Amino acid sequence: MPALQFSKQKPSHCKSKVEGTLVTAFRFLVSDFCFRVCYDTPMSQRLSPGTFPTTDGDFMRRALREAHKAESQGEVPVGAVVVQGEKVVARGHNRPLGLSDPSAHAEILALRRAAKKLGNYRLKGCDLYVTIEPCAMCAGAIIQARLRRVVYGTPDPKAGACGSALAVLNHPKVNHRVEVVRGVLAEECARILREFFRRRRTDVRYQVPGVRGQKTEGG
Repeated sequence: MPALQFSKQKPSHCKSKVEGTLVTAFRFLVSDFCFRVCYDTPMSQRLSPGTFPTTDGDFMRRALREAHKAESQGEVPVGAVVVQGEKVVARGHNRPLGLSDPSAHAEILALRRAAKKLGNYRLKGCDLYVTIEPCAMCAGAIIQARLRRVVYGTPDPKAGACGSALAVLNHPKVNHRVEVVRGVLAEECARILREFFRRRRTDVRYQVPGVRGQKTEGG
């Protein structure tokens, strides 16, 4: 009588059951990992600006909205927001013309409002987002406010005090250090300024009489 031969392969229904179990376990691990990344990781450390609403880019977009407000009022389009605990506590946009105040820069107004709201001129743990590199005046106010971070969009080679023209922030003799993040939405922040000053140059209200189009000697 021939010996019985047994197949070493598992029945197909057992194989499919094992595969299904492995797939289910894999999906669970992936979902658990995603959940932890989304909810256990601080928002400031999340890597996907397009997914999470509170990133440097998103706060800079809020500052850009403030810059558009300044533009609509005929002011140089610069905007700023102060953030504490991933929440905007104050906003500001340029208003030197409207307030007849040479110190009414976006950063200064935002810092004033944040200090008033929080009841303390020391804004420890707060971050400032501004569309252009702060000037020397604003940098001095940032130091006095003891801000944690300054995030700006486009550099200002003529008046920037974060290293472009001057180095007021983090100067060796200053007793407060501020983390400086440069170039967030730099192109968008620069574009609104370029377009504003381009319109200014072609607007007769801002032209000096007898200068534009005037020929020079020998020209």
